[in-house]
Amino acid sequence: MWGDYRLDAARTVESAGHSYFRVSSQHPDRIMAYHDLIYMLEGEWGIGQGNEHFLLRPGHVLILHAGQHHFGTQPCSPETRTMYVHFSDEGDRILQRSDDLSLPSVLPSLIDCSGSTRIRRLFTDLIYFQTANSVNRKIICASTVRLLLCELSNIVHGQEASRMVVYRSIRFMQDNPGRFIHEDELAAHLSVSSRTLRDQFKTATGKTPYRYQLEQKLHSVADMLLFFPEMTLRELAFNYGFCDEFHLSKAFKRFYGKSPADYRKRP
Repeated sequence: MWGDYRLDAARTVESAGHSYFRVSSQHPDRIMAYHDLIYMLEGEWGIGQGNEHFLLRPGHVLILHAGQHHFGTQPCSPETRTMYVHFSDEGDRILQRSDDLSLPSVLPSLIDCSGSTRIRRLFTDLIYFQTANSVNRKIICASTVRLLLCELSNIVHGQEASRMVVYRSIRFMQDNPGRFIHEDELAAHLSVSSRTLRDQFKTATGKTPYRYQLEQKLHSVADMLLFFPEMTLRELAFNYGFCDEFHLSKAFKRFYGKSPADYRKRP
């Protein structure tokens, strides 16, 4: 999911702070009226938004868009620490297929900021200013969150070409959920060689393009099994590009350790 966030907007910071989880905890299942920006300090945490699932690691920033359904997909590891900022939605929007991803105001949901000390410092500053006893607190917070969005934009759009290849390839996969996209087709769409695509994709995600597609589809199927009990496995196989329900069932059991029918029965 990509969002267009107005970099010139005067925003209100609703809250900002640190979160610490001594034991494993699941992210809340909710829809918020404001954007939720999360910075991972320590640990791992699985969080979903819409049809996407993310595994956050130290240095990752996740943007949970206002008005979008987000939920836990994997409890955080013990001793997980995060920073968060809740700020106002000022006419920001989720992008459609035809939108231009190269605009500086366009940001993906998950951004790797592990190489940027500045992003962490801006989160820290926001938390400090949000609680400071200052007559200019609101103005400072508004300016700082605006600067934070600009710095995130610099990371996304100033990254090496390889990172943009991965972002664009994932976007192309998301735009075509009803089939598995072969590496050659994906590479041709991005105007790179299949080897370049495979190498850059594995460096960024730890997976091949096919494996990434498979796992994302299986995550989506798992959600559909729970939230749409009337939908058959055959329909899900058709919707997500599997040959038939038998291939889907086999892949699902290999990944989750239980059949789709058993998964659907879980409390």
